[in-house]
Amino acid sequence: MSQLLDGEYAALGPATAPVIVVVFSDFECPYCKKLHALLAAEPLVTGGKVRLVFRHMPMQSHKWAQKAAEAAACAQLQNTDAFWRLHDFLFENQDKITADNIAQKADDLAAQIEPLHIQDFRDCLRRQTSLGMVLRDRQIGTLVGVKGTPTVFINGEPLTGLPEAAELHRHLEDAVARVATQAVVKK
Repeated sequence: MSQLLDGEYAALGPATAPVIVVVFSDFECPYCKKLHALLAAEPLVTGGKVRLVFRHMPMQSHKWAQKAAEAAACAQLQNTDAFWRLHDFLFENQDKITADNIAQKADDLAAQIEPLHIQDFRDCLRRQTSLGMVLRDRQIGTLVGVKGTPTVFINGEPLTGLPEAAELHRHLEDAVARVATQAVVKK
């Protein structure tokens, strides 16, 4: 678990949540978009029992994923809310983004985000300030055995395959129950 949470990252949910879900994701990956929708609708994630940690894992076979990851990381450098809003915009507009228009689309989407200072965002991209964050996440992913996206870890345990909503919910419920049982046993 310590490797998965090394360094800075974007997270949703309370730091004290009993379950931590770490997702290695790629904004160009259609399966990542599906997982994004599942997690956004998952009551244990939205209800505060789960802390969701996002890790950038742009696959080299995807033409615009690296630039999207760098843009999201630039938003992350300003504030977490800006990151999550750009994260959502990128997935929601995945079918409209290409290698040729990623720079303009990221800029257009970022300009719509209230807490984001657009000039600082543009400077970050121009200077590649966020590149190190993306490369670090990719390195962490490689160290923990990530071979493709999305890859999900629930309290440090890998979840194989892309689950359906009911299966994801069951895995999260089981993790919450395990943590509660361990807490009772320790008392």
